Amino acid sequence: MTARKSRAALFIAVPLAILLLPAAVWLADRVVSSGEVPRNVTIAGVPVGGLGEADAVAAVEAYEAELLAEPATFTINEQSYDLDGTTVGLSVDIQAAVAQAMAARKMGLSGWFNSFSKIIDVPVTVTADEDAISSQLTAWDDAAITNAERVFDGRLAMVDGSIDFEYPRVGLALDVTAGAGIVFDVLAQPGLEGAELPLYNTQPALALSDIDEALAELDNLIGQPVILSNTKYDFRLMIPSVTLAKAATVEVMTNSPTTIEIGLDERVIQAYVNPYKSSYEIAPVNADFEIDIETDTVTIIPSKSGTTIDGLAVAAVLYEAATSSGNSGDLPIIETVEPEFTTEAAEAFGPLGLVSEFTTRMPG
Repeated sequence: MTARKSRAALFIAVPLAILLLPAAVWLADRVVSSGEVPRNVTIAGVPVGGLGEADAVAAVEAYEAELLAEPATFTINEQSYDLDGTTVGLSVDIQAAVAQAMAARKMGLSGWFNSFSKIIDVPVTVTADEDAISSQLTAWDDAAITNAERVFDGRLAMVDGSIDFEYPRVGLALDVTAGAGIVFDVLAQPGLEGAELPLYNTQPALALSDIDEALAELDNLIGQPVILSNTKYDFRLMIPSVTLAKAATVEVMTNSPTTIEIGLDERVIQAYVNPYKSSYEIAPVNADFEIDIETDTVTIIPSKSGTTIDGLAVAAVLYEAATSSGNSGDLPIIETVEPEFTTEAAEAFGPLGLVSEFTTRMPG
């Protein structure tokens, strides 16, 4: 009976021991590997499983050193430039990566079984100085693209009374935003030798049609002399083409959209008009009294304002006149020169008439 019980216990104990053996090995493995990175764990492909924290840090530091020391070649407009991670402040967050690797596995029994066959790779966080990358790309852009290849916004100006212009053109430019991302990706990954950085076509601020329209407007403005006349006073003033060309102004307004503003320099027009002012000026006339002895009445002869011509006023109307179909317009005469004795002053005396009448007889 006793032998039968012993045999039964043995049949129970052996399978149980077999079942408990993995758990015992797992517990023993956990004790032995405590403080180490779990097996089959890598950091950015660097094997660190089974290493202590300090050794794991050293392994990732070696990985970072490799990144910094390995230059990459970037091509811009068929020009090549080398750059390494040190120049742009490339760095790896080593402590965070090692801490994540240490806790990479949930070391339960099932996780322990998986650790023998499944590799867990912990990524690293790589950072760089974005301003340094942008500054480097700007320098490359300056070196790789010639002035002849760059965008030109066009030019239009009056130089010594003549029209000077050059048409705009599309130009090349480095895509700094996209290029910065490419540079970072290449430097942050080991084994990448370089990349070609993208260019794009930059559109000029002005179009060819903008220059053509402005040229036509300038030709119309300075192509013929302008006649300004005043029918009330029968005055006539001619502004020659050479004066119009000298006074013409061109300004590119860099607003949105960019426009070309054409005008006339008031100072030039005023300087031309001033010598002719005396020909268009009428002196003011004072008010006066006319006495009719026969009717004993006094009549006020009204005063008259004088006239003058203002160079600024001429400049204000000249542009519209110069660009009109007949190259003509009204000559602005200003009637603001008041006489010393006005009609109103004469009327202020009140009604005027015969006050008294007498006869003095004298002997012959």
